Amino acid sequence: MEKIEDIYKQCRQSLLTFLAGNEYQNFASAIGNKPFIRNRSQGEFNTEGGMTKDELINLLLMTRAESTFILSNLSKDDLQREVIIRYDLNDWNRMHRVNASEDETYDVSVISRLLIQVGAHYGYHAGQIVLLSKLMIDIDENITGQYH
Repeated sequence: MEKIEDIYKQCRQSLLTFLAGNEYQNFASAIGNKPFIRNRSQGEFNTEGGMTKDELINLLLMTRAESTFILSNLSKDDLQREVIIRYDLNDWNRMHRVNASEDETYDVSVISRLLIQVGAHYGYHAGQIVLLSKLMIDIDENITGQYH
């Protein structure tokens, strides 16, 4: 049986890799027109192996730097522009419980809405990471520096 620490490490790593993939997919690929390279089901939730702490930090920093560059160049008019968010065929079929073809695996969203959606998505999963961390180290104190 896996130790709780190993389960926590894998869960935290999966969540962080998942968030980096989501950010890249929506900001770099959809808004920034970078190549779509995400494979959500196979790479982000892989329970074997994984990245080292330094590799994970590097992935997060590189993704955020790319997103910052793309988003900082948006104009007010761009916020109303529609973009195409592409998905891997297997991921799309799994998420929507359908048997779509390759040309049906995308969503269309207005950039302003996408910014809110990705921000809310981050907040949701960041809360999971904080809760897991608090449970893991068994404290009832504030560990984020944010008091509410």
